[in-house]
Amino acid sequence: MPFANAACIENGYDSDVYYDPQTKRIWILAHLRPSIWQCPDSEQGFFTPADPKGGCHKVGPDILRQTLHRYIAVAVSRPGANADVEDPSNGFNTYVLADEYADWTQLMVHNGLVLVNSRDLGTRNRLFVFSASDLMTNRFTPDKAVLPKPLATFDNANFNGNAVDWATNGTVQVELTSAMMFVRQQSDDNVTYLLSGTSDARMVVYGLLSKPGPTGPVPELIMPAVVSLPERMPSLQKASGAYINGFLYWGWAVTDPHDPNRSFIRTFRWQLHQSSHAWRNLHPIFITRAPDSGYLEADIGLSDPTLSYVLPTMNAAPNGDVITMFHTYPTSQWPKGPFQASVQYAVLRKGTGGYDSPYLLKAGEGYAAAPPHQGGVLDIVSVASDPLFTDQYFLASAFTDPKGGWAHVVAAVKP
Repeated sequence: MPFANAACIENGYDSDVYYDPQTKRIWILAHLRPSIWQCPDSEQGFFTPADPKGGCHKVGPDILRQTLHRYIAVAVSRPGANADVEDPSNGFNTYVLADEYADWTQLMVHNGLVLVNSRDLGTRNRLFVFSASDLMTNRFTPDKAVLPKPLATFDNANFNGNAVDWATNGTVQVELTSAMMFVRQQSDDNVTYLLSGTSDARMVVYGLLSKPGPTGPVPELIMPAVVSLPERMPSLQKASGAYINGFLYWGWAVTDPHDPNRSFIRTFRWQLHQSSHAWRNLHPIFITRAPDSGYLEADIGLSDPTLSYVLPTMNAAPNGDVITMFHTYPTSQWPKGPFQASVQYAVLRKGTGGYDSPYLLKAGEGYAAAPPHQGGVLDIVSVASDPLFTDQYFLASAFTDPKGGWAHVVAAVKP
């Protein structure tokens, strides 16, 4: 690509699709990227595909900030030829919401709020909050700004500080060392939940309220809560969460204590809600792992030494079931490879204490040089419940194709 064209938007990536049962709209997220990158090791400069290997255009920090761009774009379904806002053939209102040079964007829509961010610690967990109504009605911002104006922006300056530890009924100080993650919520609740973590194996749960204001919703953070994890997880970026009917479900891959070359998936269920106890009148988040609270630990793949289980992605259905999709590859292929990655999923039925036996969605057909958790396929996985049929799910993931690349499978399943 000639350098003169390097600033043009080349592709969209890190995409996500979400159906919000409250607005009854389809929401689509994508990260838009020109072919300009910062030089390695945070060197003050940039390079393009037209440069020789190791080439770097040295510039000052102000010029670099004006040169490097990654745009967070969102589209929302709308009425068109017919009045059905759930019909994608009617088209979409499309916006660029933020200019954020970071990686791995995510989207959540809940209680009239649209949340977008990048799961990149370099952004200090910057979170942009917009009005869903403004985007649905294509309402212009009063000052005719190029980008829609967020209702609020939060980052670690807002997230770090006091949190409630309900195990001791006291407050503790938290300083986040993990990326901020969104929770897919499939039941009405007046709080939108966010998750992050600290270096001492504590998960921090935040709540975002949508308060009524004179011109629309006003987002307000309430005091978070911490819960100690049974073990430290390597990264929140390789974890996934869902919420339904007062319970938070969360899972990630852990190393088998009997085989350091193998992983399995450990999931948890905590009781979670906004506390009615007026802790300094802030009504903080309440989370507990007390034995009588419904706390649950449920593993996937623990008893199967032949496969390694990695990269879980989960979501909840309106009927209370929770589905978790993941990658598997033969344990014997670690660490040298090559790796044959398949896609499987398992269901935790409402009222049960363990997952069904895993179902195979797509078998790997070839061998890739890198395993799934190091091959970049975490960006392209998705689990969604069908809003019309409570026992049907839409799954999308990647598997190894015959040439050792990553092909995609998209499927509707009724496990």
